[in-house]
Amino acid sequence: MSKNIIEFGNWNDFPIEWLVLEENETSLFLVSKEDLFDYCFNQNTNDGNSWSDSQIRHYLNTEFWDEAFSDEEKERVINTLLPVPNSTKDNVFLLSKAEAEEFLTNEERCLGMDWWLRNQPLNNTNCSFFVDNEGKLSWNYVRYHYGIRPAIYIKK
Repeated sequence: MSKNIIEFGNWNDFPIEWLVLEENETSLFLVSKEDLFDYCFNQNTNDGNSWSDSQIRHYLNTEFWDEAFSDEEKERVINTLLPVPNSTKDNVFLLSKAEAEEFLTNEERCLGMDWWLRNQPLNNTNCSFFVDNEGKLSWNYVRYHYGIRPAIYIKK
């Protein structure tokens, strides 16, 4: 069963297409249909792999947030508590490993390129999980540039 696709926000002068991962009476859980840009999780491996302190989290919730959404769209975005991997509240975020596995089929994960998730592997402070070009979940050093597929919750 294919997921619904909606347009919300703009990136590089084009509407952003989002896959609807989950819908309830008041909100939609969305992830971009494709990667929107490449970015590192953290520029330096020594910066660690904590989502809460990551450069990609900062970028998504500042520059991307300001450029991608109008004021009216920002009012619809739900500031979301993300319990995994560590509790943060974000407007824009990356999917967790569990969310990528639960909500996306292998075909929906497979874009022909790699893209970041927000989880880190156990016992490794220099790497984070990503989805590889075949849709499989793996991990690599945070300094590498992979695709970014932002996720958001919005009010209906």
